[in-house]
Amino acid sequence: MLKDKPQHAVLINNNQWLEIEPQGLMLSAVINQLSLVESSIAVAVNNNIINKALWHEYVLADGDQINVFSAIAGG
Repeated sequence: MLKDKPQHAVLINNNQWLEIEPQGLMLSAVINQLSLVESSIAVAVNNNIINKALWHEYVLADGDQINVFSAIAGG
């Protein structure tokens, strides 16, 4: 069950709030905090895929919804 939203937070994969500073947080910092491997994921913010080249520039705001997608190999 999803807990109540903290005052300044982003929502990760619709199931986890991550608190951020009021002035925002870089997307790359969130990726690092979650210990995700950048080379094997794609990230959408508010349903828009963010180019990996922009992760270090993209500033998240309170209430943003982040979805992380992992690459799946198969045949």
